[in-house]
Amino acid sequence: MNKIFTNNVFLTACSILILIGLMSNSSGRGNVFGQAVTGAPGDSNMTCASSGCHSSGTFSPSADLTVLDLNGNPVSSFIPGETYDITLATQTSGSPSAFGFQMVALDADNSSASNWSDIGNNMQIVTLGDRDYIEHNSPSSSNEFNTKWTAPSAGSGDVTFYFSANAVNGNGNPGGDGATSSTFVLSEIVTSSNDLTEASISIFPQPALDFVTISGEELNYEYTLFDIKGQKIKASNFTKTTSLDISQLTQGLYFVQLYNGDKTITKKLFKN
Repeated sequence: MNKIFTNNVFLTACSILILIGLMSNSSGRGNVFGQAVTGAPGDSNMTCASSGCHSSGTFSPSADLTVLDLNGNPVSSFIPGETYDITLATQTSGSPSAFGFQMVALDADNSSASNWSDIGNNMQIVTLGDRDYIEHNSPSSSNEFNTKWTAPSAGSGDVTFYFSANAVNGNGNPGGDGATSSTFVLSEIVTSSNDLTEASISIFPQPALDFVTISGEELNYEYTLFDIKGQKIKASNFTKTTSLDISQLTQGLYFVQLYNGDKTITKKLFKN
């Protein structure tokens, strides 16, 4: 009798723990289990799928991260200290009853770069170790999660967003759901350097419509013009002063990287 009683108690306890886990999972993976499931370095390679939280079954979702500057332009590079709009969208066939996710941003040293703000009503921030993860706070009827993110300071290097997302059938059982994980990388745009001082180079007028003048104190320069996505537009060299034709460019922010020997600096250029 004692052995049977002990086994019954053990089974009952296990059932209660499993039930609590399934019920609690709706309030966000990291907050409930104290686990990070983004697949980021230091997360023990755990994701929503590999953790068994949401087994593959009815749904096979994919997730895409979009990063926009405050003018609504998609970007693949960031300016240190600037704020961007982040949207994580999950797509899947079928008709899931709800969606969820967890995401973290890490710099080149795998230190936290998760500077979240203005998070949506269906989201929350949880701190695990020295990292701030953003995740769903309850099963979301929307497949999109929106927040703002502020880029780290200069010298942080490229930032990688690690994220897991899921689509669930809402039956209280992880089986029959679906989960995915992925990454998104933003490269850092170097906006200044101590090699050439700000005062030693002038770009005017700002903003400009057709032409800008680049003027420096040194004798010989090379320059490269980049758009907001970090894509190279043109490059040339000049002595002291040059006029740069920007009449064919679309309105917005650009960057001019200047070189004098091994000295460099990057300046902003605003096109009307």
